[in-house]
Amino acid sequence: MSLDRTLRTITSFFRLKPDFIIIGYHKCGTTSLYDYICQHPNVGHASRKEIHYFDLAYWRGPGWYRTYFPTIFTKKKIEKKTKHRFTTGEASPLYVIHPFAPQRIHKLIPNVKIIILLRNPVDRAYSHYQHAYLADQEFASFEETINEDDDRWNVFIKQLSNDEIHDYDVKYIKTPYRSFGKYIDHIKLWYETFPKDQILVLKLEDLESNLHDTLKQTFLFLGLPNFTIKNTEKKNVREYDKMEAKTRNLLLDYYRPYNKKLEEFLERQLNWNQ
Repeated sequence: MSLDRTLRTITSFFRLKPDFIIIGYHKCGTTSLYDYICQHPNVGHASRKEIHYFDLAYWRGPGWYRTYFPTIFTKKKIEKKTKHRFTTGEASPLYVIHPFAPQRIHKLIPNVKIIILLRNPVDRAYSHYQHAYLADQEFASFEETINEDDDRWNVFIKQLSNDEIHDYDVKYIKTPYRSFGKYIDHIKLWYETFPKDQILVLKLEDLESNLHDTLKQTFLFLGLPNFTIKNTEKKNVREYDKMEAKTRNLLLDYYRPYNKKLEEFLERQLNWNQ
């Protein structure tokens, strides 16, 4: 254990629990959004963006979780200086699909603010696949993973439910890229667990096209004064070959009923059917 981790463990009792958590989704801009939020002078970042406590490392206990956050002394110092509340949080994009994460989070932090970032599920699935493929974590073609998706999902969700996937072996699972995009199936559980006013749903498309207003909405949701960030660089952006048109059309058809249900649930247009 490093000296920093040792000190954090010793001082875990004096460390904060998060005020907000970005729970998903993969390849929807969670890293960029977290970086933007943490540029606010009243926000303290976790020592690791993706802690994955409530999905992959729950067995480590809440004391371990708190080691990643600022201390109460940092909170008091910044609040005295700025005259505004201090906020801290993390972003672990697997939380959103974990069957037990909502209840686990609510048990430890019932008043936490939940942020969900969405994206056209067709683009999300392909980006997620390319990320894994380029990192030598996926060896099948994208089309093969789609054909295997139902089986992959059944195995994956069983492993998550049985706590068989730990924070040190997540790279060795077969990811069900298509099923991650059935947003309505995952999000409803969070609304059943947390009050509606504790959940903010954003779109990557809005983050990219209207960053200022999206951040203004986010800071308001977090109870923070508005702030103009300086570094607007996008994180984890890569170039890769375009998806086959036939595959894209198949996925558009596949997601259409799920997108419609999500639009009805959120009472807003998402404009993803193209």
